[in-house]
Amino acid sequence: MSEYVEQGDVCFFYRPAIDTDEVNSIDDIQRLFVVLAPDGDDQARLFVIGQKRLPEIIEGESKSSERGWMMNLMIAEPKRIGERLGPDTYETKTEGTRELSAAVPVGEGRYEIFDAGDSTFFAYRLSQPEHIGEAQSELGIRHEASYVISVRNPSLEVSGFPDASPDYPAHLKNKFGDKRWIRIDDSELLNYEDAQLVLVGAKDDLSDTGADLSGKPDLFATLELKKRDWPTKSLNKGEFADPNNEG
Repeated sequence: MSEYVEQGDVCFFYRPAIDTDEVNSIDDIQRLFVVLAPDGDDQARLFVIGQKRLPEIIEGESKSSERGWMMNLMIAEPKRIGERLGPDTYETKTEGTRELSAAVPVGEGRYEIFDAGDSTFFAYRLSQPEHIGEAQSELGIRHEASYVISVRNPSLEVSGFPDASPDYPAHLKNKFGDKRWIRIDDSELLNYEDAQLVLVGAKDDLSDTGADLSGKPDLFATLELKKRDWPTKSLNKGEFADPNNEG
């Protein structure tokens, strides 16, 4: 029997690499992001995905040997996260002003975080694109999937994970004790910048999970974005979209 922790809208975005005019593969991408917008909450979270792709799921096996990570970059009103994903500029000492292209939406759907057995799971199902294409396949995004997820103890070093550390209050720090990872029994653990999660691929068929992924997401409405200002080729057709605005 599973125990519900949280559910809401999920959106995936990739940001093209700097000075990239054409995106053909994961090599042309700077970062992969996932936005979690919990139901009934006026705050959303922006996570960056390690290695620019979700971990592999091995068909026919309950768990993959591959693990990935995601880190909270920002928790804020959804509109502010939408602004963070837009085009930007920054200054460097050696090359002057550099321009970042807007992040490209590559999937939207519904997600649920739930406890089952001795693990916590993150499950999602996409509503767009209707069919998985090249862009989603390169980034490890499936039509539906579940992952075993745990929160990293920020006081312990973990090889391959960022050095950043969330500023957890005492009542959350105490949950970890001397454990390297803990399950997510409280979604507040996700609500701090630099909070880090480990993901291990579990299933690409959610029929027996009991996850409730009903509802109709609208990432543009959720993040208060004007659809005409964003490339939607990846979202609509499953193909990589170039940094310029493509329908």
